[in-house]
Amino acid sequence: MPSRRLLGSFENVKRKVCSHPYFGGETIKDPGQKARVHNGNEFPRSLKKEVGVSMSEYIIQARITRAKDMLRSPDVKISSIAASVGYTHFSHFAKMFRRIVGMSPHEYRNHFLQR
Repeated sequence: MPSRRLLGSFENVKRKVCSHPYFGGETIKDPGQKARVHNGNEFPRSLKKEVGVSMSEYIIQARITRAKDMLRSPDVKISSIAASVGYTHFSHFAKMFRRIVGMSPHEYRNHFLQR
């Protein structure tokens, strides 16, 4: 069972990821360090136990969730959405989106808009 300090850190990181899915290039260990967890391996390992996925996967899922919300607006370019959630290369964004959602961002937008 993670300590109270780590549980508080999880909540802090979850809030940051959910409100700002792009950490601006921080490494996996940085969120734990920002939450005042001194052992850089302790935080990611405990987070994985708590939420069931690695820190990097958690961030990817949060970015894609935010992108899905933004794709509901037909006025915003998909490449702009990719950049706004932290992807500098559109191809990587499209690959991660397809892996998580099961379709391309363009297919997702078209599917959503047809509803």
